[in-house]
Amino acid sequence: MISIKTILSGGIIAILALVACDKEDIDLAKQAEFNKPYSLSFNEMAYLNNANSKLRVEIKNITDLRCTDSTCEEEGMASVRLNLSNLKNASSEVILSISPSKTVDSVVVNVNDKLYKVKLLQVTSGFQTNPPTNPKATLQITPVTANDKIQSPETQANKKEKLI
Repeated sequence: MISIKTILSGGIIAILALVACDKEDIDLAKQAEFNKPYSLSFNEMAYLNNANSKLRVEIKNITDLRCTDSTCEEEGMASVRLNLSNLKNASSEVILSISPSKTVDSVVVNVNDKLYKVKLLQVTSGFQTNPPTNPKATLQITPVTANDKIQSPETQANKKEKLI
């Protein structure tokens, strides 16, 4: 018969293993800062921390279909799929895209009732380097505060219509 002491000690070991895994993830990941650009490759993670927010960012996919020479009929685009999560495992996934005519893409993301503005600033294709490397995405994430004005796409469209 299994004793309560054996069950409790097994449970404590399992909890310690989970805590150690989370700490190991943080130790192995890049440390980045809010409001400053940083670069990540596919399946790479970064942790952003400040007094009010802790956020993990992971690149799930990078696709670069931009035209590399002047013979293309279409300019193509590069897209990045990101997963943003807090340390309580609330998460959001977004896809951002850039092209030669749209050099920056941004979106406001809600992660556990905290808002963050995520900007895709650049995608560097690994095929353009010698030797080839993994593509990288340059991001900048800013916590959105109560003082920041957030406009929905509908509000922005209405303002454009009034200008015309």
